[in-house]
Amino acid sequence: MKIAIIGTGRMGSAMAERLLDHGHSLTVWNRTAGKSQKLLDRGAHWADTPAQAVADSEVVISVLTDAHAITQAYTGPSGVLRASVAGKLFID
Repeated sequence: MKIAIIGTGRMGSAMAERLLDHGHSLTVWNRTAGKSQKLLDRGAHWADTPAQAVADSEVVISVLTDAHAITQAYTGPSGVLRASVAGKLFID
């Protein structure tokens, strides 16, 4: 399954590691890129923007700190909603 994780802090990283353990294709984005390095070292793909993370994914999981972070990640100039979202499952 192709999965995107938006937000790779403590909780998002733990979820991502588990998904990688089970062989899923994973694309990640985080406001602080360095928090994703361990996942990238394990085979996850980096997206420069939230929209890019979502583009080829079937499932999108967002694990963000607060309403402000969610608004920026989803509706910002390169946010999730700039990508085609038809037919994708969103989990927040």
